[in-house]
Amino acid sequence: MGVGISLKNGLEGTQAFSQRRRADRRDCNLDATITTRHGEIRARVHNLSAGGVGFSIDPVISLKPGDVFTLRHEKLGDVACVVRWAMQSRHGAEFTETGAPLAGVHAFYDTLPSGHNKAV
Repeated sequence: MGVGISLKNGLEGTQAFSQRRRADRRDCNLDATITTRHGEIRARVHNLSAGGVGFSIDPVISLKPGDVFTLRHEKLGDVACVVRWAMQSRHGAEFTETGAPLAGVHAFYDTLPSGHNKAV
């Protein structure tokens, strides 16, 4: 009897992994806060794209695809998001706002080095 590991079991989301990656993302390392209906949670933002964010939180806290929250950081502003995938403590979320509320995100994104861009 063999033991296998399946990413599908640990990766919860509504889209296939290859379909999620649509826009250039840029690596960063920001301490931020996310506010859910359950309260505030400390988060570490690992990357940004024009349409979303990759972040991690304490693995004891559970966020699932479809959960909504507000991402808060002094350089990004307050931005409404929805979780699109979760794998242990790592998460990916899509910004649910457009236009002016994303101005801080886009301004900060433009300051990040583009040498190690990955498609999101």
